[in-house]
Amino acid sequence: MKKKIINMKSFLIVESQYRGHYLTGYIKYVLRALPQNEFNIVLLITKEAKKFAADALNILKKENNRIIIETMDDIKINNYNSISLLLYQLKLYFLIKDKFNKIKKKYNFFHIFINSFQHFDKIFSIIGSPFDQIKFSGVLLGAKFHLNAFNFNVYDRYNFLSKLLFKKLISNQNLLSLIVNDELLFNFAKKKKWLNLKKVKFLHDPKEFNFKFEKMYSRNKLKLPNKSFLILLYGAIINSKSVDELLSIFANKNIDSNIKVVIAGEHVGEMKFYFKNPEVLRLIQNKKLFIYKGWQTEVTESLIFSAVDIVWIGYKNYPFPSGVLYQAVSKSLPIITSSQGVMSWTNKKYKLGLVANINETSDIIDKINKLRNKFLYRKLQKNIKKFSSLSSSAHWVNYFKFLHSSTL
Repeated sequence: MKKKIINMKSFLIVESQYRGHYLTGYIKYVLRALPQNEFNIVLLITKEAKKFAADALNILKKENNRIIIETMDDIKINNYNSISLLLYQLKLYFLIKDKFNKIKKKYNFFHIFINSFQHFDKIFSIIGSPFDQIKFSGVLLGAKFHLNAFNFNVYDRYNFLSKLLFKKLISNQNLLSLIVNDELLFNFAKKKKWLNLKKVKFLHDPKEFNFKFEKMYSRNKLKLPNKSFLILLYGAIINSKSVDELLSIFANKNIDSNIKVVIAGEHVGEMKFYFKNPEVLRLIQNKKLFIYKGWQTEVTESLIFSAVDIVWIGYKNYPFPSGVLYQAVSKSLPIITSSQGVMSWTNKKYKLGLVANINETSDIIDKINKLRNKFLYRKLQKNIKKFSSLSSSAHWVNYFKFLHSSTL
């Protein structure tokens, strides 16, 4: 077996931190694009990710069963100030470099795909590639140096430096492609006529559901009320998803008793304690709020999205794209976004739902009530269907097939 590993070409996928559904998010489409049995596929993840990734790894192995798992040590970050983030990127960079140097003799790598480039892209730009002269590609999320150009008022004291490092990254001679999921970032770079822009590829997030269920079946399975209008808040349950703002609708006397909220996902940070609040517990007890805690399996995730009527994406202080928006699109569900950031811009451009002032409970209720109108609901579903052709996972798979052919 050792001889077979050494003699065969190997494709390396680096995932520096993510686990759960974040781990499968882009990687499964990379695997889908790669031919079976032609080479080894090595997945480099942290020890913690492997510990909690049984379901995610099973999903990936269904796409390609030749995956070989290599692990590296975990890195924790306690403070999110500029110095701590830079030191974190520096430690992660050398951790990956050290692990790569240890395993490169074991495998004959011909291409490297970096799944979450944003975790160490700044140091990568400054120092250069830790992967010798091997061609690499990756996904970069969360860039914000361009957002003020679109009047989003996003404060970043290192805006100029971030922009400079991004340009340096795409000038790396071994970079084959940098994939971004922010349409405005690509538009910004295109308008500036940056060199090496041909290496930057914008692709909508590739979301899909492998299981299909009828609404009533899903509600019965999840023990949700059949006749209610259900609003979903999904994913990592963090404060920036405006959980409190959404649940404030239940304190308003004008709210219809038929409106309920479903919250599904892993509780992060202060949200671990939020749902122990007596007022929130009362909502759960009165069956106005339904909680599905933790990372959901593919089956449960599909049941949840099949059961609800609309999806809440009312982010605050978070101007970046959201995968949940694309999950809603793949289920033809209208959305409500805040008026901030890329999600609001996408919502307005493609008319996927309504925009609410998340600081005004009455406006949130007004938007929910409007989406209960069958005529508007069906009209939005038609827009969503058109948009879904742009965000089909097939685009991602086909693009990576093109990249793969470029490395041979």
